[in-house]
Amino acid sequence: MNPRFRIDADGLGRVTFRDPARRQNVLTREVVEVLAGVVEEAEEAARGGSLRSLILESAQPGSFIAGADVNAIAAIEDRQAATEASRAGQALFGRIAALPVPTIAAIRGICLGGGTELALACDYRVADDDDRTRIGLPEVLLGILPGWGGTTRLPGLVGLSAALDLMLSGRPARVSKARRIGLVDRVLPRQQFEERCLALARGLARGKSPRRKRRRALAGRLLDGTPPGRVLVLRAARRQVLKRTGGRYPAPLKILEVVRRGRGRSLAERLELEARAVGELAVSPECKNLLFVFQLREAARKGPWAVGGRAAEVDRLAVIGAGPMGGGIAQVAAYREIPVRMKDIRHEAVAGGLAFARSLFDGAVRRRSLRPREAARRMGMITGGVDYAGVGCADVVVEA
Repeated sequence: MNPRFRIDADGLGRVTFRDPARRQNVLTREVVEVLAGVVEEAEEAARGGSLRSLILESAQPGSFIAGADVNAIAAIEDRQAATEASRAGQALFGRIAALPVPTIAAIRGICLGGGTELALACDYRVADDDDRTRIGLPEVLLGILPGWGGTTRLPGLVGLSAALDLMLSGRPARVSKARRIGLVDRVLPRQQFEERCLALARGLARGKSPRRKRRRALAGRLLDGTPPGRVLVLRAARRQVLKRTGGRYPAPLKILEVVRRGRGRSLAERLELEARAVGELAVSPECKNLLFVFQLREAARKGPWAVGGRAAEVDRLAVIGAGPMGGGIAQVAAYREIPVRMKDIRHEAVAGGLAFARSLFDGAVRRRSLRPREAARRMGMITGGVDYAGVGCADVVVEA
């Protein structure tokens, strides 16, 4: 059973995740259902006095929890269903946060998305000093936001600036950074990790509270800890998002909105803002397209035949970037009689790409693989410009 729950004679409980069928632990629907049962057992044991502290850990090499099941997210087509899925995850992690015994997330390896949100629901987070261990919230890269309490709990733990950096970039943090910003409370040697975690849990069971170091610079305290400072942080973050995305991606802007509107509200109200935002984003075309790209990339890692199915027909192609590479890609497509639109920010680059494609067709004529009239006809299938006209109707867009 994944996860597995056990309690020793000293009242130390351990929830251990391990999925032998996967390379990394993932919070699939089945795993979440088992975890809900485990939490119920832990609640009963805590009330009965047999559970005095709890460790959430992984026996999967190189993986704490890599996040939620992306395929399950991609399958959601209904806004209300997405909102309810977020509420269910929030409720489960809320029960973990409300356990009347100390809880520790023992992080070794990859800890992303729902795995990080699970860790945030614990009282303490410890990580090993392995350079491969990473902790982050990459949901924004999939067109959504942390929907199981992440937008609510993270700012209160690490401060607004650090929380926005993690959520808006989607970049996972190394352990050194996680420790510096307060995302983890302790970094333990990997050779002694399990032993030290058990010692910490037993100390907590005896009522011993470890000291937490929160050394933050004065400027950071002023920005994150005062209303005017928080306004400045949110405004600066919004400017950066708009500069980077042009406002075309709703997820980072929605993260800022949820965090801004949640200030001063109750935990329940903040979680509801988060859940409703998940409902909006999960069914958006941006999210669906980013999830599809992620699935293709993951399938490609498994080998050229892993994607399966029949290749889609491509009737129109767009190429972003019109240098020699863009011109070469355009010529290959036009040679196969696929209309191509090249786009660049400079007219000179577009002209250069068209000239390069024409030179390739001229070479085909010299080699007598094409007649001059046929080469001219296929060259006519390539157009270019500095705007996005014609790009939106393409079946495939290639960045050159």
